[in-house]
Amino acid sequence: MRSLSNVIYEAVTGRSLFSPDERYPEQLEQFEKTGKPEIQTGDAAPDNILRECIRIKPEARPTMRQFEEKLIDYLRRKEKKKLFP
Repeated sequence: MRSLSNVIYEAVTGRSLFSPDERYPEQLEQFEKTGKPEIQTGDAAPDNILRECIRIKPEARPTMRQFEEKLIDYLRRKEKKKLFP
């Protein structure tokens, strides 16, 4: 089973948040130390949205409505930057 944050991360970056490759032990160690996996999409805004989605306490995560609003806001700002650089 995959979480929404994993699916979104993979859609944005083209790779899995936790991938069973040579970096997996390093990723697991990072997660065990900090309680947070390394998230780097190359854009701080989706990184922050994804970090909110993987918070350990479910009540600290955004609701689906909040997630939708954050994602729509991000996409609108990104589109606006394309139109008006």
